[in-house]
Amino acid sequence: DLHTSSDALNAARTLSEGRPTDVKWRDGRSWVLGEQISWNDGVLSVTGVVRGAPLSANRLLHVPNFGDFQMSKAGLIYK
Repeated sequence: DLHTSSDALNAARTLSEGRPTDVKWRDGRSWVLGEQISWNDGVLSVTGVVRGAPLSANRLLHVPNFGDFQMSKAGLIYK
């Protein structure tokens, strides 16, 4: 019931101070925020920022709507 001004103020304060919870599937997984993608000689190259857990080249990489792929290498570039 938001008819009284104090209830409306409390509701607005609760909504504005609230913080969304973390996404649970990201906690133990690494994911890449892709910045550049290229396809050269049958090799898909993705350049971006790794978030979450450390990225391992020994694991499969899931590309949404395309499936799972084996990584051939993972490199670091510092800017």
